[in-house]
Amino acid sequence: MNNKPDNYRPAKNSKVVIVGLIILIISALVIYSLWHISENKQDDAGSDMRTDFPTATLQSIARGKILSQQYCRSCHMLPDPALLNRFKWKNVFPQMGLRMGIKAHRSESYVGTIKGDDLVVPDNPLLNEEQWQDIIDYYMNTAPIALPTQNRPLAIKRGLPFFTIEKPLQSFDGKQVLGCYVKIDNSVTPARIFVADGQAKKLYLLSAQLNVIDSITTAGPVVDILFDHGNTMICTIGKELGANSDKLGTITPLTITPEGKMQLAARPVFDKLGRPVQILAADMNNDNKTDYVICEFGSITGELCWMENLGNGAFTKHVISNLPGAIKAYIDYQDNKLPGLYVLFAQGEEGIFHFENKGGGKFDAEEILRFPPIYGSSYFEMVDMNHDGYKDIVYTCGDNGNATLVLKALSWCIHFLKRRKRQL
Repeated sequence: MNNKPDNYRPAKNSKVVIVGLIILIISALVIYSLWHISENKQDDAGSDMRTDFPTATLQSIARGKILSQQYCRSCHMLPDPALLNRFKWKNVFPQMGLRMGIKAHRSESYVGTIKGDDLVVPDNPLLNEEQWQDIIDYYMNTAPIALPTQNRPLAIKRGLPFFTIEKPLQSFDGKQVLGCYVKIDNSVTPARIFVADGQAKKLYLLSAQLNVIDSITTAGPVVDILFDHGNTMICTIGKELGANSDKLGTITPLTITPEGKMQLAARPVFDKLGRPVQILAADMNNDNKTDYVICEFGSITGELCWMENLGNGAFTKHVISNLPGAIKAYIDYQDNKLPGLYVLFAQGEEGIFHFENKGGGKFDAEEILRFPPIYGSSYFEMVDMNHDGYKDIVYTCGDNGNATLVLKALSWCIHFLKRRKRQL
């Protein structure tokens, strides 16, 4: 006796159920994937939100805090654990450990995490394995899992609302174009524009109407041009823009005819420089001869120096500071005093220093502002913002995308206004 209804189709119904289950599973996977991507948008690798790191004892964390204050602060400002998320700190430990002579830790090799022939690794570790693990435990257990998002009353918008874009007739677009420097020369009328292509290693001279007047091939990417009483000096950083320990930077005179034809001198005035990024002209010893201040950014090592003009094209080098990362300097002119310097260092010991010129090639250094190495200092200006007769400092940072590539709450741009007690 058959008690099933006439429209009963067991095989067909089974297929419907199976298809439905497959659709549900796929939908769940899609939803989970979208949620997972959203939660991990700070890091393409998707590791920022992980919580499967080994916890530590309170004693280890406390010891690590004390040790970090002792050892990390010996080279730079002590960074707060809250400046990075936990798994970005994991990228920092191998590089910092190697600088302290720790070549491996718990089966993880640190060798090769820092590139550069000028890296000096201590023969013996400054900390033992337990001490280094205490520092790791301190940062990994007190840093946030994810950095807080910026809470802005007004969202940042792209675009230039007060400007319109005008493109030159000759296109500079393309995958092989690397614009590394732009300079407007107001020393002539009408003004003219210099544009450097770091990929092609070329320097272009453009008219005020953006027409290319002339171009020349340079020894490397141009990163600064000095206009000084009719003399023009071209600063090339080396063979390439990327960080390296080469001493291939040059500073070479450039002549420009009234028609705009450019020609570099056959030989540079200064060569074998460690990634120079700025050159300034000043009479540093009041002997009525033009000297030059050079920011050699370097890589692991670097220098801030001045070239004393001995006359007849001869110079001697004086090192003001052997810190790496000198990126921007201003001459500090004061009445009845030798010119000093305000300099931003953007590597390791990040900060703005004042160098008082004591004469005889000697300078006294005073740190005006100090920043953690996580900031990635990039530039500063000295201008009287509030018209009170004192120079203020406008500072930007955010160039720190090597080991700590993650959106930071403060890293896109920071402005400081610091009133100096010393009137400039």
